[in-house]
Amino acid sequence: MSGVEELCLKRYFLEPGSNGPVGSVFVSDDDLLDIFQCSDIETAQQAFVASLPARYLIRDYLTGDCSPPTRAGKPDYVRILVFLCWMQSSRSREGGERDFRDLLEIHLGESYLGVRLLGLDPMWEHLQDYLRRTFRIELELAEFDENLRHIGRTLRMAFPTWRDRDTFRRLRKVLEPDDLLSPLSVSSKLKTSKDLIPRRATSFKHNFRLFDKVRQEGSGDYVETPFWQAWYRIVALDQRLEVLELARGEFGELELFRVSPVGGRTRIVSPNEALTSVSPALARDISSGNVLLEDLGFGRFRSTTSATSSVMLLKRSKLLECPPSAIRSAQALTQDWALVFFSGRFKVEPKAANGESIFAWRDGIKVGSAYLGRFPLSPRLIKSASDSVRVSFEGDEMKMLEVDDGFGFPPGNYTGKAVATTRNERREIMLVARANEFDRSTIRIFDASREISEDEHLQGSVPSMDFEVEGWEGQRGPACAEMVTIGEALYARSALGLSLGEVFGLVSRVIQDTELNKEAAWQVIRVFTDAGWFDAALLRAFPARRIVQRLPEAQTLGPTAMLIGGPTPLVVVERITVAAAKCGAKLKVMEGSSPWSLPRYLIETVDARQQEEVLARLDFVSSHKPWPAGNMAADRTGVHGYSAIASFDEGRGLFAQQFDVSITEGLYRMARGDEQRNPFLYRSIVRGMPSTTYVSPTIAILDHGARRRQPLFASDGKVLLALRKRTHLPSSWARWLSDRTMTNSGLIDVDGDWVQAYPIASRSEAALAKLVRMERAVAAGTPWMDRFLVAARNRDRAIFDNRLMEVRGARGALVKR
Repeated sequence: MSGVEELCLKRYFLEPGSNGPVGSVFVSDDDLLDIFQCSDIETAQQAFVASLPARYLIRDYLTGDCSPPTRAGKPDYVRILVFLCWMQSSRSREGGERDFRDLLEIHLGESYLGVRLLGLDPMWEHLQDYLRRTFRIELELAEFDENLRHIGRTLRMAFPTWRDRDTFRRLRKVLEPDDLLSPLSVSSKLKTSKDLIPRRATSFKHNFRLFDKVRQEGSGDYVETPFWQAWYRIVALDQRLEVLELARGEFGELELFRVSPVGGRTRIVSPNEALTSVSPALARDISSGNVLLEDLGFGRFRSTTSATSSVMLLKRSKLLECPPSAIRSAQALTQDWALVFFSGRFKVEPKAANGESIFAWRDGIKVGSAYLGRFPLSPRLIKSASDSVRVSFEGDEMKMLEVDDGFGFPPGNYTGKAVATTRNERREIMLVARANEFDRSTIRIFDASREISEDEHLQGSVPSMDFEVEGWEGQRGPACAEMVTIGEALYARSALGLSLGEVFGLVSRVIQDTELNKEAAWQVIRVFTDAGWFDAALLRAFPARRIVQRLPEAQTLGPTAMLIGGPTPLVVVERITVAAAKCGAKLKVMEGSSPWSLPRYLIETVDARQQEEVLARLDFVSSHKPWPAGNMAADRTGVHGYSAIASFDEGRGLFAQQFDVSITEGLYRMARGDEQRNPFLYRSIVRGMPSTTYVSPTIAILDHGARRRQPLFASDGKVLLALRKRTHLPSSWARWLSDRTMTNSGLIDVDGDWVQAYPIASRSEAALAKLVRMERAVAAGTPWMDRFLVAARNRDRAIFDNRLMEVRGARGALVKR
């Protein structure tokens, strides 16, 4: 199968089939943009057509001259069927064409007028048999209809076709305006109207049943069903249906968005900008200056008008009216608005859309058709306060932990089936303790046409082209359980990329009961990017950040050793172990520099032939060829149309909201007026030097410190530490250090501050010292004292070192290099 063929089979048949029979194929235009990595539907359509077989083969498939594979063979026509379904449901249908053969001619450039399409039914029937026999998935096909010979089943599998949209338009006419986005009202109207749904609309009925089932479960997941997305597109043209959402950025700052019910996000600066896009009730709350928020987890908050909440978005005038004892914390959004957490917790009784009690599993991380069962990221059970619930795991009753509105699993890792029962209801969920491995074709890797690397122009560069494994003399140790849990969760969630705000929320949830403080979540994320699991990226067309999964890599170190790079969750490590053992090779684990680090993996082989056999079995990509790093290449032209919106606070290590438009010396984050389709810029202004501009905040912070001639790092010959918050080596350089020392960087505690420690050796230190300002710590001193004295907060302090038998201070312990 081709890459597109397998992707279509998995995305439109295997994944939906894991939750029940497949009775419809919903291929949205957004799916094509996602699959073919395009920014407009015209380009995606051309890419889709180009991925199909040759034109003469398509005609043979459709007319039946090219028979489907035998019963034992795999289908090789799935992308054709998916294309035909998309062709009927695309919003880009030219001229509102309705005839099936006319649409074929428009897209394929060949006339099918009068052609008998005898091959469609055999393809669907062969696919039905293949799915049932191989995967035990049921494909529900419409019965043969004499009035729609040959193409009838294909017409009924697609959703939403022009017939479905006509049904939606009729439904819109009979509903009251206030009920258009009420799932209960929509469901009730369709169930009680005899003439709204045509008798032959099998795909419409299938998607409606799926929507209604999810709605009855009481969660908000019904908005993600094909039925609701298609319905929303019909009613959203003239309705004010958006909500507000706040998300934490990389440096802890707040970002505000308008979010549509189908997930579209538009960044705004102030809630007042959303007055014409939100419901009248929410608009009244914004005008009055107090917007209730619900905590979505993962650092995100969404506006609500139907419940009491302990989190609010308040105008400053309203905030001043609140007694200080009632406020737990507050953070500025703009000069006029602040996010406020109240000390009192107001428990809200969860209700389903139809007013009945909620009883459902929520907040899990999907792994195939199961959920990740690693505490504290395992799903939680939501229920009404009046309901008594019994939960069993693999047949044994389990005592659950009480959470605000239900129960959560106790600490541990779970693999098996959990069953919750209350009254006459039963909810099952499958848990697994590790992520599934992704096929290379399904991973959305870094794309320079859509994203900008966090390393910017230094991406892929190394401080020295002379590669030499130096080893590392420091103390190693295994990764803690929390790092393993974070790795499994991030790998499971990031195949198509993941926003940095969601990553921060996920990591914060795992480390909340550990020795790390909340700010250390950013450092933990950095450990994963520096270990080569992900690329940190900035969107070119939007001021947002994300992580992008990297592909597993293999780097040969002579004929008897091979270094593994890229993400290494448990399932990948298991596959490496099995493949190496099959060839007689051995997997060697190189533990990290601290419990908050990640291991490296080395495959030891007997000779080059064995090494080639292992490489062939693993099918990993080869490591990219590096290039020598040079000086910072900043943009020294102007920033026309941009204005400062935040300034860098070195003490706190974040960009603080900037209300004063006057710019003096410092590092500033710049935004371009009200336009939201441009990334932020970071401008360094140092007296007596030309101003420089970067797109990457990491590189901007690094260069700004260097331009001020500040020492940025300190080394004792074994460990390299940053002297200032949010100062990091570019990830490409950190990976280069890790390859030379075979040790990943990790977090260490320096007098209450969690600092990223880069393992380093003599030659790599000499190469790096040519690129960044570095100080040298006294190697003979006590190691923890070295780290204590290089911390910024301790620069003016002294301490007695019994190993040197002298009082040491930062200035005496460090000699400028």
